[in-house]
Amino acid sequence: MKNFSNIEIKKTFQKYVYIFYIGLVLLVFMAFFIGWRTLKKETIEYTLVENVIQNIKKTDTPVSFEVSKVFPSFAHYNEDSSEFYLIENNKGDTVIAKLKKETYNELSLATEENPILITGVTTYLPRDIRTYAIEKLNEILKENRVNNNNYSDYFGVMYIDEEGIIKKSFDWILILILILGITGSIILLSGLTNMIRFRKKIRKMSKEEILKLDEEMNSKDSFYYSKAHLYLTPNFIISFSECFEVIPYQEILWVYEHNHAQYGFIVKNSIILKTKDGKNHVIANLDGLTKKAKEVFEEILQTIEQKSPLALKGYSKENQKLIKNILKRKTNL
Repeated sequence: MKNFSNIEIKKTFQKYVYIFYIGLVLLVFMAFFIGWRTLKKETIEYTLVENVIQNIKKTDTPVSFEVSKVFPSFAHYNEDSSEFYLIENNKGDTVIAKLKKETYNELSLATEENPILITGVTTYLPRDIRTYAIEKLNEILKENRVNNNNYSDYFGVMYIDEEGIIKKSFDWILILILILGITGSIILLSGLTNMIRFRKKIRKMSKEEILKLDEEMNSKDSFYYSKAHLYLTPNFIISFSECFEVIPYQEILWVYEHNHAQYGFIVKNSIILKTKDGKNHVIANLDGLTKKAKEVFEEILQTIEQKSPLALKGYSKENQKLIKNILKRKTNL
């Protein structure tokens, strides 16, 4: 904003720059957590399970198991693509694992000489899966050796969930990444859009127009309402509430008050201006609950009405019809 000396217009543009950088910083944090999450997944320390996993008492414990033999699936849940399998290491220890079909196909190639390592997290064994596992193991052993009293001696009280690491251990990081990504993108785009709009409107102005606006904003006869982000100069309304708008009083056809009510109470007041180009301009968005805000609002509204003597005042169906006719006549000219 090198062409303007007015401090408020510089501060308004700088505000959009700050908003842009806040969004950028949030996206940088998002990228950091994506990298950290990836690195964390790659550096997980897995406990090698060499016997029945009954000695591991905590769920969500990262474990690994060297598979030398895998038996066909004995159970699965309809809503889940993974299935439950009995797997063995070369010492003959048996463990239950919940695996993807692709993993099972890979493990089918495992042998005692060439075992295949799998990783996952420990999860408590549900009663229904335990029942099916007992039946399957007895079928493999060809005798009813395993039952509800001694099953933990054969395959433990937990199973290995191959996809458990992603589903459980890192959910909070993924949620944080999503929040940072969405929030950062919205804030960055908001700041960038307003910066572009601000610059574009000023570029359309000639040097003479910029000089005149600058002089009027800095004039002793002008008033700046900080809460409304609004200048009332001798000849212009200059609003920063919707990026940057300059509205000459002589261009106003209709001015009226708009109240925003909630639960029967007026929570915000706005002034709507209809100009000769047919556009609506919303200015002076002020809190409708405090006495001071109401006084400021009334002062702004009265000043605009005084400086626009030919404009229609107040909202009514009659004024609405008059404005339609005025704009229609302008279009036909």
